[in-house]
Amino acid sequence: MEEHIPEESLEFQEMTDNSHLTEILRSCFRIPVSEKKDCYAVINGCQYVLSDISVMGIGLISASAHFFSSGEVLGACDLTIMGKTIEKLKGEIVHLTPQSEGRYIYGVKWIDLDETVEKLLGKIVQNLKKDFLL
Repeated sequence: MEEHIPEESLEFQEMTDNSHLTEILRSCFRIPVSEKKDCYAVINGCQYVLSDISVMGIGLISASAHFFSSGEVLGACDLTIMGKTIEKLKGEIVHLTPQSEGRYIYGVKWIDLDETVEKLLGKIVQNLKKDFLL
């Protein structure tokens, strides 16, 4: 039986130690939160369910590939996780990934995080990680 490879599949290439591609490896793993009802972001007055979170960014679930553009800077993101809201985060859209059933995941990388907010996000992510692993 011949396997069908969809057109939107990616081609993988071997990375060498001196490859420029090593720069894009993720330094923070994201914790899935799509099943949690109190995990969302409000951007430009619209609420988005989160797919995942790390200290350095979030994944937003969307029904459209046309809400944001790659490289777009989001100036006022309000993030609510586990009953805590962090207001006015600044993020950048770093990717759009199609999912099944007509859904999309936008990858948002936080930019210009101050140390206090980064520590708070770190605590929240650690608590989510503990819950996830139990």
